[in-house]
Amino acid sequence: MKLNPYSLIRMSVKCKILPNHILLEQVSNLISEGEDVVLRVKGESMMPFIHGDRDSVVLTHAYEVSVGDIVLCELRPDKYVMHRIIVIRGRMLTLMGDGNYVDVEVCDTSSVRGVVVR
Repeated sequence: MKLNPYSLIRMSVKCKILPNHILLEQVSNLISEGEDVVLRVKGESMMPFIHGDRDSVVLTHAYEVSVGDIVLCELRPDKYVMHRIIVIRGRMLTLMGDGNYVDVEVCDTSSVRGVVVR
C-alpha cells in the first residue's frame, strides 16, 4: 500500500480535543506572552468566510483593533467568542459573526485576547 506524504504527516500528529474554555484560556495566555497561535475553528457563526472544523486562523496580540477585524474576546469567565468587530464606540466593541443576522455581542476592548491576522 502506498501512502502519500500528507497521510504520513496526519498519522504522526496526535490530536487532543479540549473544551473551548480550557483551550481558549491557554490560547489567550500564549498570545499575551507574545506567541502567535494557529487555531482550528469550531462553529458556523463566521460562515461563509470561515468554516468550523475545516479552517484554521492565526491569532496574534491585538495592539489596536479596527472595525472589520476578527477578534477573540472573553465575554465572561469561560465564555469566548471569535467574531468580527462591526462598531467601535470609545472602548466598547460590538461584535457579530459573519453568518449571524441578528445576534451581536458587546464588550470592552480589555476583553480582546487576540486578533486574527490570517
